[in-house]
Amino acid sequence: RRQAVQQRVDEARAALQTVESDVRGAFMSEGPFDTGFIGTNGGSDKAPLDGLEVVAVNDQITREAWEIPTSSSRQDRKPPRIDVSRVQYWIEEDTSKAAQGLVRERSKVLNPPGVSVRRDEDVEEIARNITGLDVRYYDGQWKQEWDSRKVYKLPLAVEVTVWVRGEGRQEVGLEPFTTRFYLQVGAEQPERTP
Repeated sequence: RRQAVQQRVDEARAALQTVESDVRGAFMSEGPFDTGFIGTNGGSDKAPLDGLEVVAVNDQITREAWEIPTSSSRQDRKPPRIDVSRVQYWIEEDTSKAAQGLVRERSKVLNPPGVSVRRDEDVEEIARNITGLDVRYYDGQWKQEWDSRKVYKLPLAVEVTVWVRGEGRQEVGLEPFTTRFYLQVGAEQPERTP
């Protein structure tokens, strides 16, 4: 039993760290690449199925990129990868799909919001046993939805709760795990009129 509990905690922790890492990289820009920071409220209070879509700088720097190269390794050294992509999170309930539970799509094609070119091979399973996702956004008060195309700024903080499926003493249940984190204040856009 203790091992099963630890497995749920580890799965939740890893999933929350993955979401936080992507969301902390969120930014807004003017022009054709401004695809927004959009959080949708879905499902119900007991079975939340929120969605989250952000444009983020994804830091893919490896440990080797920070090491001082020797003269023999300079020729083989690859530059660190830093990219901008649209990142989407949701709960995939379709059991016919390869990726289920909490899933992520990281697309380098920055289509306008709502224009999805989702391909199954681009969808990554983050945690199969996560069956609920609830995201809230803070800008002086907590909100269930966020659309930067309407408010022209990023939230100040984000709260993410995931529900992990697990077996208790005599039944299968869901256990919530939550994290809250602030976004970079410098990422906020100055107020502009719609």
